[in-house]
Amino acid sequence: MAMAGTPFLMPFSIGMVALTALRGQAREGLLVTGGAVLALAILQLFMPGAITLALVTAAVYWLPAVALAQILGRTGSLALCLQLLTLLGLAAVLVFWLVVEQPARWWLPVLEQHLAPLLEARREEFDLATLLSGLAQFLTGMVIAAWVLTMALGLMIGRWWQGLLADSATLGVEFRNHRQGYLVGGIAALVFVSAGLTGYVMLQNLVLVLIAIFVLQGLALAHWVVHRRGLSGGWLLAVYVVLPFGAPWSLVVLAAVGFMDNWMNLRRPRTAEH
Repeated sequence: MAMAGTPFLMPFSIGMVALTALRGQAREGLLVTGGAVLALAILQLFMPGAITLALVTAAVYWLPAVALAQILGRTGSLALCLQLLTLLGLAAVLVFWLVVEQPARWWLPVLEQHLAPLLEARREEFDLATLLSGLAQFLTGMVIAAWVLTMALGLMIGRWWQGLLADSATLGVEFRNHRQGYLVGGIAALVFVSAGLTGYVMLQNLVLVLIAIFVLQGLALAHWVVHRRGLSGGWLLAVYVVLPFGAPWSLVVLAAVGFMDNWMNLRRPRTAEH
């Protein structure tokens, strides 16, 4: 329950729901979700807003996790689940842009309330109003990209736990062989070119979501190279350490590698793993 209100722990709560659905049926996953919602609702007596938190968390994270876990369990394809997650993320940006007349103006009060106080001490170093206005232009894509990555990580945690219980390395094999495929790759190519040529903000928000998902494919390629060549795990650790410190360019570079792999299949020739 505490994980629902802690962003860094959210993937683990998603993993728990996904694990339940993977090891049983959708009904078990829904029961766990319902139980968590009920428990958080009871906390409404001591923590105002707990019911809202429970319902939003269930709708945005736990129910999609049940659906994706069922697909993963039935098909055995992590790649398919990540492809569906990508399409959901892209659709979410489009829907938000259609429903909200001016997304940047919609986000601006949120930033002024939550981010501006944190930057107040450094107001002399930059124009705070300009910074918040510019950030608001891209917050839709940033939020949905974060949702896609959180959902993907949570689903993989659930798959990993399932493998631990079954004494198998299912997740490792699935993730190392993950590719987004030509449908997502074609959409991404079209969005990248269109965003570069037009500079349209909505397309640039779609780019942020695609960068996030191709970062995952870049990481999958890194895991594949280390496993295939029998390299030390220190190489992977170095990748994960460099990513946050080199952001945003390290993320862009890794996403570009993932995008290239999607079209050129840098893992060819591929052999079945056991």
